[in-house]
Amino acid sequence: MQSTTYRVTGMTCDRCARVIKDHVGTVPGVGAVSVEIVADGESRLILKHKEDVELSRSDVKAAVRRAGDYRLI
Repeated sequence: MQSTTYRVTGMTCDRCARVIKDHVGTVPGVGAVSVEIVADGESRLILKHKEDVELSRSDVKAAVRRAGDYRLI
């Protein structure tokens, strides 16, 4: 299964991670979402693709923005 890792600012706690996971999980082609939180830094958002479909970076970026005060780098 293919995966893509993005860097995210503003994600500093478990609540942030949960909100981002909920929003990004609705993006077409996303099979699974995991995060690595880095307090006061750039956290990681790891997305597993469904059936190796290519994900749209703009769709992922929009979902992260909708989740709150977070930014995809």
